Amino acid sequence: MSNRIGTLHMTGESGSPLDLHVFDDAIVAIGASKAHRAGYAFGAIGGMTSVLTANAQAKKRHAQVTSAESDTAQAIAAAVDGATLFPLGEIAGARMEKAILGTRKLIFTFTNGRPRTIKFGPKQQSPDEVARVLGTALGGRFVDATRA
Repeated sequence: MSNRIGTLHMTGESGSPLDLHVFDDAIVAIGASKAHRAGYAFGAIGGMTSVLTANAQAKKRHAQVTSAESDTAQAIAAAVDGATLFPLGEIAGARMEKAILGTRKLIFTFTNGRPRTIKFGPKQQSPDEVARVLGTALGGRFVDATRA
């Protein structure tokens, strides 16, 4: 049975909210669907509509997380629309780096060689909490390059 280590609030593709539910055996990524990005093609009004749609999807998915049958990575991934389950064995490493304007970026590298970058601001999620949660889950495979 998987034990929850923590939940991290990040920013996904095109600025949409993304939550990482970190367990001792997997990470579940829950974000807005890619369909909300269509609005960006229609200027400022479309962009605003896209942000509102992404936030509404995030609220719906938060409700799905709380209604999951059990608090395990597999149960949450099955209960939430569009959730992605990343078993810890498939994560080769993760690195937190400084980005522009005080933000941070988190770069996951998977055993298949593909990277995935996620960004977050210090007001959105504490870098210390990110280091604690991912350090606990990944051990030596997590590097906090912001302290170097």
